[in-house]
Amino acid sequence: MKKKIIISILFSLALIYSNAQLAISPELKVSLQNKSSFNEVMQTVTDYYVQNEYTKKPQLFSEFKKWNRWAWYESRHLDANGNFVNSNKKNEPILNSLMQAKQSANEINGTTSNTGVWTSFGPSNITSGIGRVDRLAFHPTNANIIYAGATAGGLWRTIDEGTSWQALNGYIPQLGVSGIVVDADNPNTLYVLSGDGDSFANGGFIYQRRSIGILKSTDGGNSWFKLSNILPEGIIFYGFKLIQSPDFHNRFFACTSNGLYRSTDYGQTWSQDATIGLNTVFDIEAVPNSGFVYACTQKDVYVSANWGNPFTKVSAGAFSQQPTAFTQRTSLAISLNAPNTLYVLFGGSYSLPNTVNNVKLLYRSNDNGTTYTLVNNNAPVTSGYASTMAVNPANINNLIIGNISVLSSTDGGATFPNTGNGVHDDFHDLSYNPLNNLLYAGCDGGVYRSISNGVSWSNRYNGLNITQYYHMAGFEGIDGIALAGAQDNGVHLRNGSNTFTYVNGGDGFDVKFLNGNSNIAYYSLNAAVFKYTVNTNVSQQRLVLGTGINDQNFFYPSIAIHPTNNNIIYAGYISGVWRSNNDGLLWTNLFQSGSAGFAAAGGLAVSPDVPDRIYAANGTTFAVP
Repeated sequence: MKKKIIISILFSLALIYSNAQLAISPELKVSLQNKSSFNEVMQTVTDYYVQNEYTKKPQLFSEFKKWNRWAWYESRHLDANGNFVNSNKKNEPILNSLMQAKQSANEINGTTSNTGVWTSFGPSNITSGIGRVDRLAFHPTNANIIYAGATAGGLWRTIDEGTSWQALNGYIPQLGVSGIVVDADNPNTLYVLSGDGDSFANGGFIYQRRSIGILKSTDGGNSWFKLSNILPEGIIFYGFKLIQSPDFHNRFFACTSNGLYRSTDYGQTWSQDATIGLNTVFDIEAVPNSGFVYACTQKDVYVSANWGNPFTKVSAGAFSQQPTAFTQRTSLAISLNAPNTLYVLFGGSYSLPNTVNNVKLLYRSNDNGTTYTLVNNNAPVTSGYASTMAVNPANINNLIIGNISVLSSTDGGATFPNTGNGVHDDFHDLSYNPLNNLLYAGCDGGVYRSISNGVSWSNRYNGLNITQYYHMAGFEGIDGIALAGAQDNGVHLRNGSNTFTYVNGGDGFDVKFLNGNSNIAYYSLNAAVFKYTVNTNVSQQRLVLGTGINDQNFFYPSIAIHPTNNNIIYAGYISGVWRSNNDGLLWTNLFQSGSAGFAAAGGLAVSPDVPDRIYAANGTTFAVP
């Protein structure tokens, strides 16, 4: 008999697909209508991806993995009634109290909290990548000073061009940074647009760092205060980009999931652009000394010849091959040395049956966005999660595109023969430092620099402590040992020092050491379970996609170890709880679960007092078999 205690977890699904520009496939969006509970949503999503054979299609595989990220994050960020909350807003009272108390800069900055002082023990540098960076910004007069905005780690600054980094907002560590402005007149004045827009770009179903508005510092990041909200309190939105007008420094533009907002008083008040309306605005570029400003939504481009007031939508007829409903995202790029030229990239698509999904269109305009020439109908872009472009300041035909990977062209985008090496996947920002014309990238691995216009890269993230760990396990009695599973950056081992080593790549998740044996551990990576031997640094798959569980493999399985028999391993999947009695070689399904499963949205535990009693939890159910 299965004893189940049913816990109702309800939330408003409108938060997932309320925005008209969401990249959820039309078929799935229809299926999600009127679904209001966590269990219903995950059942619908799971059925959709299984029916479309997601394991055989890389794009669907990636999409379903991100849904499971969403399940993990949101199931842990609901209120007592099971409703969504804006976890970033919980940091606001702390920030306000610090400002009112006028605490010193040393107390405000660094890796601190409202409950004590913490010391970071890493990772400070790991060769495979350290964590996700969404936005970059440069000091206007010192090329060594660079700012990096993390998806969940706040704002960071280097004064030695990436040799070391310092956190500039230690009391708001959960802040997602989607826009950074260093004031052109006074570089000690900084502006930050909060809210992780790139996670929202794929449909709002991924781990969501919702915006709390725009923060400002007038002392180089030592202290911060919040400017007037872009949107009224209570409206949930996400940030994508923040810029300052190069001609009128009192003017700012903020790209959000709820439209484009303009300020003419240094961010004190904001107005929404009526032409663009509530559409998600992914990118914006302003051309100095010209009055031209360009903005783009999911599949539309807007041009202003009057410093952003007003904008005019570019007619569909301007593009010889049209973006479609399956276009996930649009990106822009300009060159200061060729101010009349604009690149537009329509990219990202769904790998669905019976749909026109080849949306990889690169256009170029040489007359300030009036007419457009299709230069590539198969541009190197496959995902709407991350998309960015940059143009070599010395060569308008040298275009670099960052998507899943980074590629460069020297013929204006007609071909992309050069694939960047030495850099992590998934690019969120490509920017040339105007002081030295070196190219920098913000990606899922951190900050990288290229001195070859995107052909080769070196990491510049030493000390950038922004790794997003799902789970971490220590070993009882030995303080120096830890194993951790990181989003986008695999599994890491700390073995006796502050140095972390790379174990395996992908999305690392749950980690467990065997009882009494610090040399053997189990971890989950994407949808597989591995056995890991520490002293030889060898990983062995113990549960493989399509093997042993009859195609019911899903992402981020939870792991538990029997307290008295190290040969007995448990793995919690969406399909149920699985047990191996022989060190992971063969597996048996103990019982089925609800659609939320005992994986990302739940967990496993084994009673230390009654070793054969297992506790499993998912989004709606707590069960004891």
